[in-house]
Formats: sequence, structure tokens, C-alpha cells
Amino acid sequence: MGDGLAGFQVNPVTDRVYVANRNDDTVSVIDGTSNVIIATIPVGAGATGVGVSPVTDRVYVINRDDGTVSVIDGAN
Repeated sequence: MGDGLAGFQVNPVTDRVYVANRNDDTVSVIDGTSNVIIATIPVGAGATGVGVSPVTDRVYVINRDDGTVSVIDGAN
């Protein structure tokens, strides 16, 4: 996982955990069944929070340092 844990959320439908890593501007995707990191996704600067929509399988990441929101398609 990246450095500087800033927040996490779980999608209860897919059993995936999304962890915002503030210091390297990524989100780690963890398979909740095996506890294995399955992806590391680059996001905007200063990732500070994560929101998950189980209905749309979208993940929203607040990027504090550049004032943006990254949207991740959880199905990919």
C-alpha cells in the first residue's frame, strides 16, 4: 500500500476496500476476501478522503491539494 493513509471505504457489494494514500497520490484497491492489493490507481494531489457508491460501483476521491475529485470505475 502507499504511504500516508488518509481514509478508506468498503464497497459491501464487491467486497473491495479503497484506501487513499495521501503521500503518493494513489488509491490502493484491496480484495476484501483475500486481503490482497489488486490495484494501485493514481489520483490527484493530496488524496484525503474516499466515498463509494455500491449502486453505481463508483469510487470518489477528494484531492485536497489540487482541489479536484477523482472518479474511479470500480468495475475495472
